[in-house]
Amino acid sequence: MKRSILFTTLLIPTLVFADNYIVTAEKISKSTKETSNSITVITEDQIEKSGAQSFKDIIQSIPGVYISSNGSLGGISTLRIRGASTGFSKVVIDGLEMNDSSNPDYAFEINQLDISNIEQIEVLKGSQSVIYGSEAIGGVIKITTKQSKEKKTNISLTAGSFNTKAMSFSSTGSKNKVSYSLGGSFYITDGISSYNEKRTVHAEKDRYNRVNLKSLLKYQFSKKSSLSYQAHLLKSDLDIDSFGADKESGDNSSYDQNLHKLTYSTRLFKDLLKSDLSYAFTDVYRNNEAQPATFRGKNKKVTWNGTHYVQKSLTALYGLEYDYQETTQKFSGSTNIEKSTDVSSAYVSTHFTQDKFFFDLGLRQDKHQAYDSHSTYKVGAGLNLPRNIVLKSTYATGYKAPTIYQLNIGANPNHNLRPTESKSYDFTLIVPHSIASLELSYFNFDYKNQIKYTGTWGVNDKYDNIDESRINGYELAINLSLNKYLSWDNGFTYTKSKDKMTGLDLLKTPKKVARSILTYSHNESFSAATTFKYVGERFDFGQKRIPSYLVGDMVFNYENIQARVANILNKEYEDTDTYGTPDRSYYLSYKLEL
Repeated sequence: MKRSILFTTLLIPTLVFADNYIVTAEKISKSTKETSNSITVITEDQIEKSGAQSFKDIIQSIPGVYISSNGSLGGISTLRIRGASTGFSKVVIDGLEMNDSSNPDYAFEINQLDISNIEQIEVLKGSQSVIYGSEAIGGVIKITTKQSKEKKTNISLTAGSFNTKAMSFSSTGSKNKVSYSLGGSFYITDGISSYNEKRTVHAEKDRYNRVNLKSLLKYQFSKKSSLSYQAHLLKSDLDIDSFGADKESGDNSSYDQNLHKLTYSTRLFKDLLKSDLSYAFTDVYRNNEAQPATFRGKNKKVTWNGTHYVQKSLTALYGLEYDYQETTQKFSGSTNIEKSTDVSSAYVSTHFTQDKFFFDLGLRQDKHQAYDSHSTYKVGAGLNLPRNIVLKSTYATGYKAPTIYQLNIGANPNHNLRPTESKSYDFTLIVPHSIASLELSYFNFDYKNQIKYTGTWGVNDKYDNIDESRINGYELAINLSLNKYLSWDNGFTYTKSKDKMTGLDLLKTPKKVARSILTYSHNESFSAATTFKYVGERFDFGQKRIPSYLVGDMVFNYENIQARVANILNKEYEDTDTYGTPDRSYYLSYKLEL
């Protein structure tokens, strides 16, 4: 306990990300100094130097973001932005929303993401329902992959502990009117026992393999018009142990996801309106041998976005969407259960700047097949003060629609489920400086009509609107430039989360999370970094208290070679109750640039 208090105290006087970036996560290109949202940007250079093996390793460096995993090396990971529950945050890659209608919470399995072809990550914290709809009630992670007209090809090879082998590539270029961006990866490992091997005498290693392929092709008809096609193909296979003990058979889980998007872009009315019309199709298939059914989810979505440059200081975004969702459960007796729903949406969002003041206002209307219309709105404002200090704030409403699974599960499904609703606000202060920069945010969420499982598993499955909760806290980030070689980045998040019906803490939501990264860069050829992460106590199912833990990693970069040591303290801990985590492990990578 004393160690955790000391570690937290040491982070208080420290901080992060003062650079000014151009971001597009709000579907309007703007500077980070002119967005009222609390936003964090991670660049390609930061990703490559981090030595991260997974998206989880990268994203948890951001204050306010926490990911819990059921085991490691491919185990199911649950994303929480500012304590928002699973399925409350949306992942978007190059404008393609990574949804999974076969998932009970309509949540994307973030553990399946490939990190080899990423150019920039933008994390919008707080409700983004106005422009992204239902699943963005807690926040949005926008990923931009590498895109360039210059011919570039990179290949990376990795080998390490647990008989881990990985290969990834990315390639960009153009010829005549066609430009392309290609990427892919292959990852295989013997893994560890998903169920904590210290709790059982017959632990087995749970292997994991994954293949990712991505393509983005663009044909430029003229300076004003283009047609683009993108595809994401994912296939993975994982041994996953039972809840009570390790299993030697019947615990294989497979996951296949195919996503396609076609977009026609043009400029109209003397370039005052940028029009993007797109059609996206998603097909997900999942099979777990421990369950009597397989699941398949399909999404078909038509979207029109119009960016209207009204005048130099005013930009408006208009959007129309139609989203069709379908889920099929196929049981071992060849019985199929097919359910579907659809959502029609319209929204407008405006961005206004005047001298040092900026202002955002948005409104959205959704028509869901399962219930009547639902409205959300958002207002934000900010001020650029002397010495580049920024003060900003947002207030927003959000919602999370009941999923097909929640509406139709069991013998007595609840077709009267209402959407979970939220009201949230935050205040952010940014104080940039070449030596020591600081960013401090306070946030507050109030949720009502939260959907909760109220049945008995396998006997009387059912969901109801019974929960209300409040989540509030603050995020602190500090970036120190100690000298021309050393930098020290730190983040600390305090989250207070309560179920207003029971007074209990929300599950899987630690009060304290801290991360400290010390980086040494001698020149462009050599760098080294040490990272420590502290996760405070939290509660799992049955209000089981999970102890806090402190883990550390080290990474060394020399020209095209990277060496990484994970869990350098060889700490024994559990991220989720009963699930295992890796001991100290080693990885070596080589990057080839063609």
